[in-house]
Amino acid sequence: MRLYAYIICIMKHTDRPLDETQAPHSKPATLFRNLADETRLRILHLFFAQDRPLCVCELVDAMQVPQYQVSRHLSALKQAGLVTAQKRGTWAYHRLETEPYMDQLVPLLKSLLCGEPYGADLERLKMRLQLRANEQCVVGFVSGDELQQRITRVSTTNHA
Repeated sequence: MRLYAYIICIMKHTDRPLDETQAPHSKPATLFRNLADETRLRILHLFFAQDRPLCVCELVDAMQVPQYQVSRHLSALKQAGLVTAQKRGTWAYHRLETEPYMDQLVPLLKSLLCGEPYGADLERLKMRLQLRANEQCVVGFVSGDELQQRITRVSTTNHA
């Protein structure tokens, strides 16, 4: 109950109104519904750890869940006003929204999201991001074995 009260307080101290006529993503209930899912929390944790946009295929490889699940959860996070997307060529890059209440919400969630599976997701993401060229995803979706071979090649090249 304290977390709910805390987020209500955060949202009341922003420029966003909380009446019934506002957009659905700005209602506290919508925010909480979206924070009540483990996959969405895992996605948010990866965004907290990176100060750059991430594409769906990078999130899929980091979390080891199917693409349709990641896309569905990203859509819900966008609807809740937590994540935004920008299309660049073939890829859509997602990042945390910059709403005023995020300045207080992010540190709270960061403090709660530790241990597993968050640590393993982050390690896989760090390896996956090594495959970027000019800070752009160039790999797309590949099988786990092929992905591991590419990461090994890049890691070997970077350490040589």
